[in-house]
Amino acid sequence: GGVPMPQTLRTAASWESDHLVGTLLEQGKLAEAEAAVRNTLRRVLGHFGRYSPETGAALTRLANVLFEQGRSHDAASVAQAAVDIYEKIGAAMSSGTVVSARRTIGSALVADRKYTEADRIFTALREGLQRDPATAEQLSADSFSWVIALVRLGRASEAVDQARRIYQRQRERYGDAFYSVFEARGYYALALAAAGRYEEALREFRATIPALLAAASERVSEEGFGLRRTSRLTTILDAYVALLGHFIEKRVTLEGLDPVAEAFLIADVARGSSVQRALAAASARAAIREPELARLAREEQDSGRRIASLTGILVNLLARRPEQQLPQVIAAIRRDIDELRKARSTVIQEIAKRFPDYANLIDPKPVSLEAARKMLRTGEALIALYGTQDRTFVWAIPEQGEARFHSTALGRGGRDRMVATLRRALDIGDTALERFPRFDVAAAHKLYAALLGPLEDTWARASSLLIVPHGSLGQLPFSVLVTRPGPIAQGALPFEGYKSTAWLLRRAAITQLPSVNTLVSLRNVARAREPSKPFIGFGDPVFGTQQVASANPGTRSMRLRSAPFDDSDAARKAVSIRLAQLRPLPDTGEELEAIAKTLGAATQDVFVGVRASEQNVMSAELSERRVIAFATHGLVPGDLDGLTQPALALSNPLVTGEKDSDGLLTLEEILGLKLNADWVVLSACNTAAAEGAGGEAVSGLGRAFFYSGARALLVSNWPVETVSAKLLTTDIFRRQAIDPKLARAEALRQAMLNLMENETAKDRDGRSLYSYAHPMFWAPFTLVGDGAN
Repeated sequence: GGVPMPQTLRTAASWESDHLVGTLLEQGKLAEAEAAVRNTLRRVLGHFGRYSPETGAALTRLANVLFEQGRSHDAASVAQAAVDIYEKIGAAMSSGTVVSARRTIGSALVADRKYTEADRIFTALREGLQRDPATAEQLSADSFSWVIALVRLGRASEAVDQARRIYQRQRERYGDAFYSVFEARGYYALALAAAGRYEEALREFRATIPALLAAASERVSEEGFGLRRTSRLTTILDAYVALLGHFIEKRVTLEGLDPVAEAFLIADVARGSSVQRALAAASARAAIREPELARLAREEQDSGRRIASLTGILVNLLARRPEQQLPQVIAAIRRDIDELRKARSTVIQEIAKRFPDYANLIDPKPVSLEAARKMLRTGEALIALYGTQDRTFVWAIPEQGEARFHSTALGRGGRDRMVATLRRALDIGDTALERFPRFDVAAAHKLYAALLGPLEDTWARASSLLIVPHGSLGQLPFSVLVTRPGPIAQGALPFEGYKSTAWLLRRAAITQLPSVNTLVSLRNVARAREPSKPFIGFGDPVFGTQQVASANPGTRSMRLRSAPFDDSDAARKAVSIRLAQLRPLPDTGEELEAIAKTLGAATQDVFVGVRASEQNVMSAELSERRVIAFATHGLVPGDLDGLTQPALALSNPLVTGEKDSDGLLTLEEILGLKLNADWVVLSACNTAAAEGAGGEAVSGLGRAFFYSGARALLVSNWPVETVSAKLLTTDIFRRQAIDPKLARAEALRQAMLNLMENETAKDRDGRSLYSYAHPMFWAPFTLVGDGAN
């Protein structure tokens, strides 16, 4: 017991900083790594004060952890604090810890796309380290970010030299069969492509991509993969897709490789990487239905954690100077890792054989272009999109005929701006009718012309389009794209002129898919039996003790469902600060009751208010329901304190009295449900959450619901107007009740067209006030999943 002596503390702090935290990072346990290094930081501050080498070292390690978490601004601030400490105490600026801190600042600048500033830092570091070749070499070998900065600044030949140094050093340190070596080789290929050395780049990519993806697949089913590691993988895959696009555009014939098909496959891997990370982590914790699967899954996950832990130790040993390494220990660890990998591979094969749905959930295999085509039905065409920093790639695959590929110079910034422009007239907030924004028809046509127009001959004969979006494109319903330019016509009622606009919706029904793999997995599952009951719905949850209706007709004469958060004083003082911050959704009960009536469901199948609780969801016989509706807020990680995965908000357990409940239906809980539903309706989600997190959440929730047995999700993209939303959703199910063979996507299309062309908002006397032809009213819902019947 007692307080440790400073020298003992120095040793402990050094071990925690250099070994424990490094191992946790290697395992992907970013939160635990942060907690460990903050604990070390508190201890060294208490014993040595701020201006000490120990405090500087702890801050440097904390900056590294924050950077791996994706918190680049915080990482730069902490790293700068470490540098300031070392300058204050007169430490050598060439020391490894100082170099590491300054390198983190440069990498954070690259993450924020401040390439010139980052290059100045990296260049200054190298120039200042010329007298210390070993440290200079370490700087070169660890600076993936500098490669990107050099490429972005048009200095590709320098990027090649930098990437080659990284690759050579990683090979010398770890050998050829190590994840970081595959990663380094990918960056080398990226730099070669940027330098116009296309044939060399292709050889390097083809040599490393399969090994890189296999190693990433092994790691993603561990406890985490890390945001920066995911980002680096995506950067490599982006560059490979871009290189293949170059060969396609130049019509270069490649021996043994179809670049269109190869780019299609790689894009699907890259498109789902961040969603997949969340799903794998949640599935590892989910209450899996089959006991034998649960046993195998635990065995596989335990092996993964042991591999990650040993790999972290190995990385730390190999990072030492040669005279400090322990060759016999290193050899033993390598043998243990090999044995664990063999054992884990056996378990994974057993899972894939006996429980293929689960295997595909935690590690979806990329789908080839031809395999995707075989999944298409009569009248369907698949359109897949993938965006990089500089370009957007589009594939159009008809049920019959040749697949076509198109590349356009529409980069990430351009895509994001165009989507934001179009959404401004859709996600309108609390806007009075006279200030209602005009939808930018010209911009909608411009986006159509850039993405789908060049491939129109390929998909024009299709009556149903299956669209796989990417990035911000997932925040926009493709139904609002405009196929022919033209002004908005005049009409007798406000918004009536939009009826004559050439919406893409008029050409085809539209279904959205999180990935191509999703289509294959959905269409390979046969339904054992039909559900015995038509509907169950949960809505208008009680979030606080003083929840009141928030209808606000104003001058619009319409009720708009609010965005999730209520920042009022009343909310902050309510029972649970977590759920009480959410705004109530009083009109959602009406929508659920209307759907239930349309489907002939019993009144007790509508759970609103206090009854819209987590326990009622978990205890319901959901497998007997054809339609399941959640009319409540969809949340993304970080929306509420402690929320680390997408979730649906339900009634506050401190109001309902439910014990062992948090009022959230999380991703991992959805994975544990047993469904047999044609539809799951999520009518208060918002896909425009920060940095595309809403679209990521929808993709993650979608995959979870699909795994649990649902075939399609109907998801709202912005806060909807209550009356039009109720008309739209009930019309979808009315049409399917009349014609049970009507495809889900076509039922949605017909209901949207009917709302646009025939319905109006009315006052209390039944007089029409305005048309529902504005896309804000008819386009809020996207069908995600299988749009067929």
